[in-house]
Order: sequence, then C-alpha cells, then structure tokens
Amino acid sequence: IKPLKPMAKENIKADKSEDKGKNEELKLRPSLRTFFSHYIVLLASFVAITKPEIVFLPFLTTAEIMNNKILVSLFSTVELVGWVALLIAIYKIVVPIISNRYTITSDAVETKIGFISKDLASIFIADIRTADLSKTIFDRVLDVGTIRLKTSGTAGTDIILWGIGSPEIILDKIRSRQTRTTI
Repeated sequence: IKPLKPMAKENIKADKSEDKGKNEELKLRPSLRTFFSHYIVLLASFVAITKPEIVFLPFLTTAEIMNNKILVSLFSTVELVGWVALLIAIYKIVVPIISNRYTITSDAVETKIGFISKDLASIFIADIRTADLSKTIFDRVLDVGTIRLKTSGTAGTDIILWGIGSPEIILDKIRSRQTRTTI
C-alpha cells in the first residue's frame, strides 16, 4: 500500500481561486469616467474663480477696460457664477458616486440608491430574462455604460446599473452566473 502524496500547493491555490470566482461578490459604483462633462465644468469654474479676466477681456473695449468699476463688477459676477457652477458640478459628481451602490452576488443583483432615503431593489439572477447594454458615443470613448436587467415577472422589476466602467466585462459576469444558475 502506497501512502497518499499531499497535494501540491499550486493545486490548492487553484482550487481556492475557482471557488472564490464562483462565490465572488462584486461591489460596484458609478465610474468616475462617467462624469467627464462635469470635469469640464469644474475646470471652467476654476478658471472663472481664479482668473475672471480671461472670461471677459477678449470682449471688452479699451474704454471699458479703463473704467475700473465695470471690471470689478464683471469680475465679481464671473467669480460668483464660477463658485455656483463649481458647487453644482461637485454635487453632481459626488452624490451619485456616494449614493449608488450595486452588488452582484452568485445568485442575485442588488441596487441601493439614495443618500438620505434609500431605494433597495433586488432580483435573482435566475429570473433575469434580458440583460441589455447601452452606450452613447462618449460612453464608448470612456468605456462606461448602462446595464439594464429585466425580469419577466408580473412586477416587471428592472434594475439599471448606471455609469458602470468596463460594462461588457460586468455583463459577461452576470450572464455567466445566469448560465450557472439555470444548469
């Protein structure tokens, strides 16, 4: 009788990684790349705040430049508009990233949306009938997209994963889990 040989460490690691891949929980948030247009507003706001003369000097005549009162009034208006635009752009970037959370487990897809109040939605992967991906031209350039998961239940529960980075990979993971649950 031959004694059993212990398994090689590589095989143990491979077995653990396979199990981890099956039970892996994906936690997602909207990608920062989704907010590219907001970054342009942030940059313009920063310029308006720090260098307001850049905004108006090309359009002013020499007489208007000599009248310092008009310039001070115009520059303070530009700075105020710059501050307001800066605050709005930061709000439009930070709040969706903080408030939108998506979780993909081995058997369900869940969304938690909301900052002060929360909306929770969950569907089982086995109940998903269609999984659609939509990308605008800017989304294609930035490699972000929106995944829509639809069920055929009477409630018609749809889950929308908005602003996902590398959405094709995430969609493939959902579909691979879907085939695993139906087998």
